Amino acid sequence: MILKSPPGLEQAFQKLHELVYYPLIHKEKFVHLNLDPPKGILLHGPPGVGKSMLVQMVAKQLDLKVIYIYSSKIQSPHLGETEKNLKEKFDLAEQISSDKNIPTILFIDEIDAIAPSRDDSSTHETRIISQLLTLMDGIKKRKNVVVVGATNRPNSIDSALRRPGRLEREVAIELPNRIARLGILDFYLCKMNMKTDFLDKNELVSSTTGYVGADLLALCREAGMHALNRTFHSKSKLDNLELLENVDTSQHQIILNLDDFRYALNVVVPAAKREHVLDLEPVKWSDVGGLEKIQKEVEKAIEWPLKYREKMMSLGARPPVGILLYGPPGCSKTTVAKIIATEYTNFVASDNKNNASDLGGTASFFAVSSAMIFSPYVGDSEMFIRGIFTKARVVAPSVIFFDELDTITGSRDETSTDEVQKRVLSTLLNEMDGISTLPSSNTKHYHTDVNQNTKIDTESNVNKSVLVVGATNRPDKIDSALLRRGRFDKLLYLPCPDYNARKQILKTKLRNIPSTLDQNCSTEIDLDVLAEKTKNFSGADISNLCMEAALIALRRNKSLTAVVDMNDFISALDVVDASITKEQLDFYEKIKDNF
Repeated sequence: MILKSPPGLEQAFQKLHELVYYPLIHKEKFVHLNLDPPKGILLHGPPGVGKSMLVQMVAKQLDLKVIYIYSSKIQSPHLGETEKNLKEKFDLAEQISSDKNIPTILFIDEIDAIAPSRDDSSTHETRIISQLLTLMDGIKKRKNVVVVGATNRPNSIDSALRRPGRLEREVAIELPNRIARLGILDFYLCKMNMKTDFLDKNELVSSTTGYVGADLLALCREAGMHALNRTFHSKSKLDNLELLENVDTSQHQIILNLDDFRYALNVVVPAAKREHVLDLEPVKWSDVGGLEKIQKEVEKAIEWPLKYREKMMSLGARPPVGILLYGPPGCSKTTVAKIIATEYTNFVASDNKNNASDLGGTASFFAVSSAMIFSPYVGDSEMFIRGIFTKARVVAPSVIFFDELDTITGSRDETSTDEVQKRVLSTLLNEMDGISTLPSSNTKHYHTDVNQNTKIDTESNVNKSVLVVGATNRPDKIDSALLRRGRFDKLLYLPCPDYNARKQILKTKLRNIPSTLDQNCSTEIDLDVLAEKTKNFSGADISNLCMEAALIALRRNKSLTAVVDMNDFISALDVVDASITKEQLDFYEKIKDNF
């Protein structure tokens, strides 16, 4: 028999095929050997990886009947109704397999929703689990039935289901590696009936690390729609039907190129990153002023490993594992994180043409705050930390940004640090140590997803990096273990802007405000004077000053021709003060000297 497996799922298909084929098609061999064939299989992997499709294709090739059990369709709020619905499905499988002599797969999708761990279950859920266990035990009497359960959270289902005689065999579906993604893309592109002669598939595959089959299908669809819009020179996005009515598909007149996929990559978020996407406003280095020194350090930490990693490794120059941004409030720490997300990663949609030639030259960006981490349930916070690092490794090169790091980890030297913070700190230390010990050879490497109990093939990522960026106003509250080499080994101090930096920030802010800057008039804005008068102002303070000056100008002249002049800034200085005191600045300077 020639097996035709889905693209990118060859190994999982082969294993599932064997586990279903022998018990249902050659059950007499088990009888002869006096062996009990496996009656239950647990299929697990990330969402969208192809679990349901795998079952369908195995059933189709073996000519098996599939009976589907969906949580949303059998669950009922009425007492005993869900248990009854479950039993009816099992009885139907027995009827088809026995009366009609048709081998049958009983497929339970999202089985974790039907049978969650009884440690966290209500009385109603416990009754459902008990019924399912009873029905599973009865499978031994049903000679031509195999139960297949699918989940993306195998550790969340009740442990009794994974015992021998129930879901005793497991098939893990890994995230597709580079070769698998190429096969999946080829499969979908061939079906699109578009010209792909000018499409560099190798470059495209490099930019889709962490994408599963469903993500790649959505990516191809989005790129195809963009190609249609581009072909017809549409100024506004047309709907699918209107586009398709005008397409002469027989002539292959639609050309699909990398620009279409560049657009699609900014729209389609892969499953590995979907849970940690935040809406950050795009910010570029050119949008801010006074950060030239910080820009050089960030470029060395992020851009150099992306462009020159092999050269750095050959010289023994290992990229930093972590960067800690610290300094007074309002001095652009979070802004630098937004710039990282915009300039160096594929996290924020951007039409920056400078990066258009290199799809593979960007990193993935994950933003984490304390509100996302802390949970009232024991172990959830640590699981979240492990999960974010797992996903970051899978889609490496990547950047994980922890805002207000001191509130997340605390310091073990502080008596006020609670137990949750201590456990989160311990988990973070372990995960960062895992980054620093990633192998640098090109050997095949596996990482186990602690949330999914799934081995993830990261052979294409062992030469790539995960960079952790933390931001804090209180570096003295950060545990000293985090500041050791191999963890946050790059400490960047963002001080209050000096005279030249304040002048540059003012000039940058005034680019977007109608003003008398450089107009050679009596009320011309004098940046030198303003820079002198804003000593100890943070970047945020200067932004507030510009906003206040604009409001004063608006009160003075409510017409569309209103402009901000020097007098408006002088008035604004009477309202806006520096938010950082000299004592605070001395405090940060002392910390910098100690670091």
